[in-house]
Amino acid sequence: MEANLPEIELCGTKFQFDIDRLILIEKNDPNNLLFFNEMLDHLTHYEFFYSKINKNILTERSFGPADDIFNESEKSKEEFAQSTVKVSVPRIAEIDPEGMMRKYGCSVDDIKNKTDFDIIVDQEVLRRRVSGERVKIDIAGIVYEIDAIANSLRPLNGDLDSIKLTAYRYDYFIDDESCYYLYCNTNDGRIVDLLRDQTVENSIEFKVPDLTNLDPIAVINNFHFLTDLELYYQDLKMFHIAEPSHQQINGAALLNSDFTVKNPDLKTLIQISENDPDFTLQEYRNYIIASSNDTGYPGKDLTIIYEKNNEPYNAQVIIPLSEHSASNMKQSGVDEAMKHIDCFVDKANNISSNSILSRLLPINKYLELYHSQDQIEAKKLLIKNEKSAIENPKKRKRPKF
Repeated sequence: MEANLPEIELCGTKFQFDIDRLILIEKNDPNNLLFFNEMLDHLTHYEFFYSKINKNILTERSFGPADDIFNESEKSKEEFAQSTVKVSVPRIAEIDPEGMMRKYGCSVDDIKNKTDFDIIVDQEVLRRRVSGERVKIDIAGIVYEIDAIANSLRPLNGDLDSIKLTAYRYDYFIDDESCYYLYCNTNDGRIVDLLRDQTVENSIEFKVPDLTNLDPIAVINNFHFLTDLELYYQDLKMFHIAEPSHQQINGAALLNSDFTVKNPDLKTLIQISENDPDFTLQEYRNYIIASSNDTGYPGKDLTIIYEKNNEPYNAQVIIPLSEHSASNMKQSGVDEAMKHIDCFVDKANNISSNSILSRLLPINKYLELYHSQDQIEAKKLLIKNEKSAIENPKKRKRPKF
């Protein structure tokens, strides 16, 4: 920890202030951090309830689940209550005026006469956004307006569809980065869903920040679970440009059985249950054919087969041969599945190869290929039923500012 950082003292404990991260750091425990967005801003100072036991702001984040505290004895409860005090912290401009002037380009008069909020938060962007101007983002040269209420990106060009971010959150959102990895078709600029469209031709991957990072002012004003001080930690912009990952996808390689997966440990999850509205299940010769419905995959088709009484990891996906487009599979997916099942059951190649318009790809291979980009995190695809319920291996976290 830097020795020359400004210091304040709270109940006998020294904290250093880091202007670059806008946090208070316990001098003897650099892992103990106090964030201003968890304090109450009185303009002239900040206030919060401070635990002398944990030496932090009294929130669930700082001391853990409430049950861990209030299931203790009455004596423990009393001791905990007595250890909690209301404390105040000076304005940031008073704690580190030189740091404020260096970081935000403000003057000595600003330090004296303006609030921290007025100095730290870009007031021009705030004014434009509060007056009703929408934040925009450029993805592959196409400009979208951000609709915070609908959690979608609405193209200024009316010929394209809106991007409903909720539909992409499960497979294409990375919690640790708080952003989506969306794939754009370079021919028409449309965003494609690799798993559902079953095509990756001419697609480039783009990083699109989460709504809370794209338009935090709208999130604060409309959803009310965050305070204005969240804006201390945001680089406010009225216009964003999505960053390409520079990993153009090779569609031919995707369907090539010799394709080498960059990271074989990547996993993903598509849940199929017996009463799933997104899939129709039918039994054929002791196999289950799961075909997607329009409710879950409008205008698209995904057909999966697996043995009725076998482990779901043996499931396979119907993939159209290169000379047949994925769109033609909409009507023939189930028929193709039946042909492959006939071959399995009869254990003979008694079906003319000319009559089979598809090939089978094991589920793990299918998803590893589609998620072979280094940044994409996934969970293993499985068929979920009462006998083979498998827990999601990673608990999702709330997006962070």
